[in-house]
Amino acid sequence: MAYATLAELAAHTNAAPESDDDRLLQRASDLLDAFLIGAVYAVDDNGLPTDAAAIAAFRDAVCAQVEWWHATGDDLGVEGPWQEITLGPARMVRSATTGGSNQGRMAPRALDILRLAGTQPRPILR
Repeated sequence: MAYATLAELAAHTNAAPESDDDRLLQRASDLLDAFLIGAVYAVDDNGLPTDAAAIAAFRDAVCAQVEWWHATGDDLGVEGPWQEITLGPARMVRSATTGGSNQGRMAPRALDILRLAGTQPRPILR
């Protein structure tokens, strides 16, 4: 089940939903679930958050993720978060290494939303 509806996405982006947005909302929700492994928050019997702040953060993060995919055109994550840029004689290259983390596939704004809501995974202490 997606954490956001088409109506919520439309309100977030201030644009009409695109034809593939149902699929993107579900994909963004699945990515969020993978990212949140290790996070601690109250859930109901279906595993959905029960706290109003977490519900809002998940909704907003999923909408931000779909918005980012619309902007980048890379909802499959095949192009990676980094790129090479050449402007005249200047050339900038950033590493494509993400260290196996979902963070490289997550939209920066989605990460900010989760961070501010305190719903990001906690490091495992050994």
